[in-house]
Amino acid sequence: AFWQDDRLVVVEDIPALVATLTAAFRGYVWADWLLPPGQGDERWPRNYALVLQTFIHHVGRVWTNEDLSSVMAWMSPEAPEILAAMGTDPAAFNEHLYGERAALVTVAEQAVQALHPTEPHWHFTIMATHPSAGSVGSSVLRTGLELADESGLPVTGETSTARHVQYYGRFGFRVIGELDP
Repeated sequence: AFWQDDRLVVVEDIPALVATLTAAFRGYVWADWLLPPGQGDERWPRNYALVLQTFIHHVGRVWTNEDLSSVMAWMSPEAPEILAAMGTDPAAFNEHLYGERAALVTVAEQAVQALHPTEPHWHFTIMATHPSAGSVGSSVLRTGLELADESGLPVTGETSTARHVQYYGRFGFRVIGELDP
């Protein structure tokens, strides 16, 4: 059973979800670190649109709620093989997204990836709720967790704040590793 009115994202949702992501991650430590200072307002909308399109069409599932105020992107267990078959070069993709910070982002992603289980698993990479929407984000998390439970595969995620570690802990997540910036 899906929670509330959660559903899979379609391409037509992307502009509204880009606005949700941009508002939700403004001032977020990881988002601020990813791009050179002063480039976020210009680059984030394009980057979010590209990431959502990649997930929708190739590597996972993206869930939203009825009013598009919450979004969560899940990387499927098959994503690494799909990206390899597509000939996707993570460093080149990062160069496109993050420009001069690409090499640092690639190193950080490799360090995070080293903490992932080696067996197939679901991985959520983005979870955001528009600041004006209140606490509706847990519904898209529950929907994704329910589908992961049906698959019988483990779930991983990552966050950059102690507050979010506490939040995800309410859903059964535990910290398996920490990285310093």
